[in-house]
This record gives sequence, structure tokens and C-alpha cells, in this order.
Amino acid sequence: MATVQFRLRLSQCTSKLRCIGFADLSSDTSSPPLGTMVICPTKVDLDNEDDVASSLACMERGRPDGGPEMEVTLLTKKNSGSVKDDNILLMYLHGGGFTVRGGKNMLSHQIFTEMLKQDDKLMGRATFAIVEYRLAPLSHYPDATNDSMLALEYLVKTKGLGNSGVHIIGQSAGATLAMEVTLKSMSVDGLSVDSFLVDEPMIPLPRKNSNNNTWAFDSDSFRRYAWTSMPSTRWLEWSLMAYSGISFSELEESTIPIGMIETPVDITGGALSPEKWTQAVEEGGVPGLPHLLLVTALGDPLRSGGQYFKQVYEQVLMAAGETKPESKLSYMEAVSGHAGLYIFEPALFKRLMTVFLDKIRSVRRQRRFREDQLQNLNE
Repeated sequence: MATVQFRLRLSQCTSKLRCIGFADLSSDTSSPPLGTMVICPTKVDLDNEDDVASSLACMERGRPDGGPEMEVTLLTKKNSGSVKDDNILLMYLHGGGFTVRGGKNMLSHQIFTEMLKQDDKLMGRATFAIVEYRLAPLSHYPDATNDSMLALEYLVKTKGLGNSGVHIIGQSAGATLAMEVTLKSMSVDGLSVDSFLVDEPMIPLPRKNSNNNTWAFDSDSFRRYAWTSMPSTRWLEWSLMAYSGISFSELEESTIPIGMIETPVDITGGALSPEKWTQAVEEGGVPGLPHLLLVTALGDPLRSGGQYFKQVYEQVLMAAGETKPESKLSYMEAVSGHAGLYIFEPALFKRLMTVFLDKIRSVRRQRRFREDQLQNLNE
């Protein structure tokens, strides 16, 4: 964890939006966050698009001088009531190549509203947390990971969220974060991620025949779809350099073929190593591996990275004694390019949310059953 002082901003939102202000949070102390919560004057009906757009002025105030500020927006269903002892945490990590901000975007709202449509009652117990982590080039790896871990630990341990399930949703760069955060959470006492949705992750792969440990985007899909503009392969490589903290001269960079920019920094934090997952299970004492819901897409230069992680996780599940890896791994593939399923494939998007909700329900049932058993023993 980083040693800098953070200000963690929580925007607590319902269909009548309430934004709650600042809490001081330091990563180098065991003390709980302290600070005065203030009510933001804006109230918004989330069913009204114009009102939602106008509310962003409230939720996106600039970062103050004097140190990095971190923002987490919490969404809950309108009139959901008190579900403190039966609460589901959904933590959302946005995409953008680690260089673009945008957690409160159309995709995050689309996910949450679709889940509400499919199971209004279940989502009445859910808190949807949108994390705004630090971005490159002003920040480098592992700042985004540290921010995400900081948010997860605060939401679970201090806010008391997720006692009926903790689930992480990540898209693109956020999907890469979801992989690492899930892995690291297994070694933190009191954290237990139950499932993670990895949607078209931004994964540089280990270089073959390399004398050094380096990673690059070069892969079958990166070469085949090099022409695409969503996302641009050149922009992906610039983002990789920015987040890794490496640079080349303009002349040197112009001579490097597409996909061949190498970084000595593993921005997945070991999530591509089966041994790291096995070690986390053994050392963390967690009951089992979390369920992975993985999405890749044809036409996406990052497709090979997602498929590589699928093979890694299958290997991890087999090593853990899972005779049926499909029970802990769900895989879907879109056909409309990077993030295209949200616009061009509504049926696939709905099915994705259906599968995710099934897992959330299953986890809640298991957790409530264990809670009931413990309560009966104590009586």
C-alpha cells in the first residue's frame, strides 16, 4: 500500500441523489477514517437523464492541492431501506487505459440499471461503488492498484459493506485492475472477493525468448486487429508506457513495430502467474477461489490477453482440485469489438448481467446460510 495521505470522498447516492463529503484516510495507519460528512445540495432523480447529467458537477469537484484525493461514488436503489446486515457490495473499476478518467459513465450506469431491471429486490440490498483511481502519466503503477485496494478495504472493513457478497466489475484497464485486486485481496485478512467480472482486460503478455522479465502487447489479436481505432493500438502502447513510467525518444519510438514496446513492469501484479493465485489461496486461508466471469471480443486487439488469462485461471482451478473448472469460470465472447457489446449486442449484454446476477444470488445464499449457522451455534 502507498504511504501517502489520501482524502477519500464518498458520494452516497440513491435515486434521489445524496452526495456525502470527505473522510480522511491514511494507508499507513490502522485507525479508521475520520472527518466530517457534509450533504451536497444537489438532489437528482436517476430516471431523468438531464438531472443525472447536471448532478455530475456535484460529484466531480476538482482535486484539492496538498495531496492526492480519491473519489468513490456509492449508488443504492431508491427507498432500499436499511440492509446493513444483508448488504451486497459491487465495486466498479472503469476503463480508459489507466490514462482516462470516467467511472461515472454510461457503461457503469448501464450495468447498474440493467441489474435493477432484472432483479429489483436483490439489488435493493446492493451498494454499487464507483472508484476513481489515480491515472497516468501523473501517476504510475501500482498507484491505481493501491487506490482500488484502499477503497475495497475501506468499504468492507470500515463501512461494513459486502457481508452478503463482494463482487468486482472491471472494464478494459479496470478489468486488469479487477484481476490484481481480487488476487491481492485474498491475502488481506477480512477481505474476501466472491466473484470478479473481467471485461476485455488490457493485458500485456510475458515476452517469449526474452532474457529479461518484460511484457508487451504483441499477440495474435494485437497484430490482426492493428488497424482498429477502438481502442487504437498506438494509444494502448502509449498508455502502457505512461502507466509503467517508461519512455523512449521520439526517434527510437518511431522505429519500434506495433506491439513490440516492452515494459519491465508487470501491470497485472502477478495475476498472470498461476503460482501467485495458488500461493494466495494457501497463505490467505480463503475458502476457495472466486468465480471469474470473463468477456473477450472479436475485433479487439486485446482479445489474446483475455484468452491468456482464461488459460491461467483454468490452470489455477485445476491445481486447486476443481474437477469442473466451468463451475468457477464463465466465459463469453462479443463480436462487435472492444466495448461494443454495450451498444451493438443488447441480448449478449443482458445475458452477461443474468449470469452475473445468478452468481451474486448464489453467493448471498451461501453467506446467509453460514451466518444463520453461526447464529444458531452462538444461541
